[in-house]
Amino acid sequence: MQFFHPACGDVYDATILSPPTELPPRSHARSLSPYYLLSSGKKVNVPWSAIVRDRPAIELDDAVALVPRNCFHGNVVVLRAIDTDGDQLYGWFVKRQSHLLQRLTKRIIIQIGMTCNAVRPSSSLVTCFIDAIFTNSTVDFESLAVVRFERKRSILGDVASNQRKTIKKRSSRPTRPTRARSARIAKKGVDEHETTCVVCMEDFTGFVERPCGKCTTPVCQSCSDRMRGMCAVCDRSKLNAHYECHGCGGLEDLKHSGFPCVTCGENVLCAMCYRAYDECYACDPLA
Repeated sequence: MQFFHPACGDVYDATILSPPTELPPRSHARSLSPYYLLSSGKKVNVPWSAIVRDRPAIELDDAVALVPRNCFHGNVVVLRAIDTDGDQLYGWFVKRQSHLLQRLTKRIIIQIGMTCNAVRPSSSLVTCFIDAIFTNSTVDFESLAVVRFERKRSILGDVASNQRKTIKKRSSRPTRPTRARSARIAKKGVDEHETTCVVCMEDFTGFVERPCGKCTTPVCQSCSDRMRGMCAVCDRSKLNAHYECHGCGGLEDLKHSGFPCVTCGENVLCAMCYRAYDECYACDPLA
């Protein structure tokens, strides 16, 4: 066990999980939103995965000045970015009609926060997505976000390029005749004895080797895949545990843990980070 969490219970590192047999669907095609930040006059598109609050936010006309009297909680769009320590930070922005997301000033953030505390105490702005000026004032959130978003655009470009190469390679590969199913699955020395799976209680033929190497508990291949290769007896405490994501640092159950990093391929991310094409700590250039 890595540590004990008062709400989630036992927490383990995701590295102990075997690779999933099926990966959740994802697409790089629409990972970037039309909204953008400005960095030295250059547009940096914001990934959809970085927008954590937009309900939708009321847009400001490009000609309207960014002053306290023109901004209220309904204008706020919240972006998420991970700092160099792996902590999630949030920044409040206003959405312009040109799709520009403009950083709110400290004065406006304080004013909106005070109003929410008095009138809307349950608002996510003051309960979940507190601006970085209050949680880590040493970090320039917009500069951090620009670096993160440019890195994400580079990753998505590499993913698209590799996907095109894979498709081209498959199309040029000659087709091979399909062998009979019996010949494809036949394996020398496999025990054909029929037994009952202790998990699903269904009969199956053969034996799935247990990674623990300590017992011969009969578990079918389907249940073994769902348990990510763990033993139903020796690893039973881990089956209902939570696992720490090496990307966002969140805690997820077995079903939503152990997915591959987009850069190194290690199965250490949660499902949300996997779908967002995120990297693990080891691949993070800012860590």
